[in-house]
Amino acid sequence: KLEESLESAINQLVQGTAADRRFDSQRWGKLFVSSIRPYFRTLRDVKRFTNTFSFHFELYKNGDTFDANPIDLIALEVLRQFEGPIYQRLHSAKELLTGSHRSLLGPWRISELQEAAKALSENANRPDEAKDILSDLFPSFARALLESGDKNVLSVPHAAAFRNEWLRDLRSCHPDMFERYFRFSLSGEDLSESELSSLLDAAGNRDSFAGKLRELNGKKLLRPAVQALGVHSQLIPSESTLSFVTGLFDLERELFLH
Repeated sequence: KLEESLESAINQLVQGTAADRRFDSQRWGKLFVSSIRPYFRTLRDVKRFTNTFSFHFELYKNGDTFDANPIDLIALEVLRQFEGPIYQRLHSAKELLTGSHRSLLGPWRISELQEAAKALSENANRPDEAKDILSDLFPSFARALLESGDKNVLSVPHAAAFRNEWLRDLRSCHPDMFERYFRFSLSGEDLSESELSSLLDAAGNRDSFAGKLRELNGKKLLRPAVQALGVHSQLIPSESTLSFVTGLFDLERELFLH
């Protein structure tokens, strides 16, 4: 009954919205059974969770688009409600969680990463489940536990190989996506999915495409826009190649400044 109640509430929120297109059923099934389900012991837990999650879910709706990965939102909300001390430490651990491991003296040592990962997940209410959720959300966290024997190195994706995929899926483990999951909204420096969709639609017309780029440049969004175009280039039809490339050349000066 607990499982049915929780899944029914989540389905009612997600189905029929733009978030449904990013809902990976295989990933969700594995994460739900092994890590999320054990946190819910009563129907009161379910109701309390769905009430707050539904509020946060609405904040990421943007017309016909959705500006977050729904499974990441669910997993982070579980941590927020049931593992409060861990959740409070996540934002300050951005470098560890997104794979940009830098210290003041250069790249972090393996031992530093291990210590940071262990410190992040210590004193959990449910240690195994908390680690599994963090490992699913943040592969860089999982890799930081490798030397301690907590994970199999071959089973954990490396950031360099999957970073474009994570950006395309709006995953919280990508450095450019991370902040939005802790603001519960987009900042002025975030490219929304609606703006990206509009830019891709304009790619078939040189003037319109260049105009959209200039508009985004005026909002200081040219860099994330071009980065997003690179990740989503397969969505641009071959017949739009000429207008796409020449439109970029029309922004030569602006692009050079970046």
